[in-house]
Formats: sequence, C-alpha cells, structure tokens
Amino acid sequence: MADGSAELDGNTASGQRALTLIKIHQALIANVGSNEEACKQWVCSHNAGLAGTPALFIHTSIGMEAVLELRRGCDREARALGRSA
Repeated sequence: MADGSAELDGNTASGQRALTLIKIHQALIANVGSNEEACKQWVCSHNAGLAGTPALFIHTSIGMEAVLELRRGCDREARALGRSA
C-alpha cells in the first residue's frame, strides 16, 4: 500500500459496496458501450423504476443494490425482446 494502492477485500462492507458499484458499471457499459455521455445521462436522469435518479441512489448500499437490480431487469427484458437495453 506504500504506492497508494490496495487490494479489494470483498469480505468487508466497503469491499462489498465497491464490488456492487463495479457490477453496476459493467452492466451499464455492456448496454451503452464506451459512450460516456450516454452513461452520464442514464445515471443522472430520473428513472421510473427507481422513482429517482441512479446518481442519488448509489450513495447507500441499499440504493446501489436497487440500481443493480434495475439494471439487471433491463438487461433481462432487452434479451427477451432480442435487443440491447
């Protein structure tokens, strides 16, 4: 850790939050690619499924789980319709 880096420990609360945030990021990138503006728009826009904006929800563990579940639901629905979410 002398160089400022540390390993992610998934057995800690902060490690679990970090892993959830990574999963949200991966799911979003899988749908919008590397389009940074599309990612920002999704994160900052009101979402009826959350009744709020994902950006506000990701400040808590429960909120991050809600965003991840929503993202996963969008992915399942898109696959069922034969398109990307």
